[in-house]
Amino acid sequence: MKVFDIIKIFLTTILFISCNNTSTNYLASEVKKSIIEEWNIAIRDNGESGVKTFDINDFGLVHQEKTYYKGLISGVFYYLDGTNEKFNLTVDVTYDGQMFIWEIPDFYWY
Repeated sequence: MKVFDIIKIFLTTILFISCNNTSTNYLASEVKKSIIEEWNIAIRDNGESGVKTFDINDFGLVHQEKTYYKGLISGVFYYLDGTNEKFNLTVDVTYDGQMFIWEIPDFYWY
């Protein structure tokens, strides 16, 4: 009976970890979509930035505590003058289970 209890606890823990990871991955994909939308609007409406387009190569989130997540986004900005610039930016996300808000500290062109 004790072996069965240990196996049951182990499987429950694995299920909890995998579900939590899945929800974090889903949140990351939704935040990435939101960043792309926001940046596309900013590029369209704000010619001062000089950014023509961008590529996001990687984005991930890590659950820190309660409703707070920390992420890293990396990619390339392509400028109107033909130059480009690689970027690695920190992303702060707050998620209450239904809605999220993200911020990229120290990043102001949009």
